[in-house]
Amino acid sequence: MNPKLKLFLLIVISTSIIFITDLFLMSLIFITVISIVLLLKIHTRLLEWIKPILIVSVFVIILQSFTHTPIKFTTEGLLFGIVISLRLLTLLTLVFALVSTTKPKELTDGLSFLPREIGLMLMLSLTLLPVVKDVIVKIMNAQRVRGLNFRSPNIFKTYFPILVPLFSKTLEGSNRLALAMEARGFEIK
Repeated sequence: MNPKLKLFLLIVISTSIIFITDLFLMSLIFITVISIVLLLKIHTRLLEWIKPILIVSVFVIILQSFTHTPIKFTTEGLLFGIVISLRLLTLLTLVFALVSTTKPKELTDGLSFLPREIGLMLMLSLTLLPVVKDVIVKIMNAQRVRGLNFRSPNIFKTYFPILVPLFSKTLEGSNRLALAMEARGFEIK
């Protein structure tokens, strides 16, 4: 499929998802996107990539259940939290499908209609997502070797030792990328 068409579909679906508040319609869109991923046969990589997002989604559902009205559990808040979580999961699944099925060169060609700086920023952010995922896997393996128990019910105790090195490695990588771009003469005007 043409990368410009993929990007156009991603923008249209993402924009429409923002305005949907109906749980049934949002569920239908989510199921459609998941079935597309299953047809593309990239679901095994998606499951690895989306596990941390599922934790965030559960947190959003719980938070919305109690904050929709002043500190009281409501079913409206629960349903609203589920809709927000489905939006998040659908958007991330769509971006994952785009990045997994499109080569970086095709992405660059697809973003050619945008100003150069914006196209570069989007292309870098989309192509660096799998790199960040690989860094997370390496950090998790290193923390497992050091004896970190990922099955602990305390989320902060489990994921804090991953987030700090991830933040550090991401900043180091972005600094290296900026230096490499500067050395090659790229400048934003």
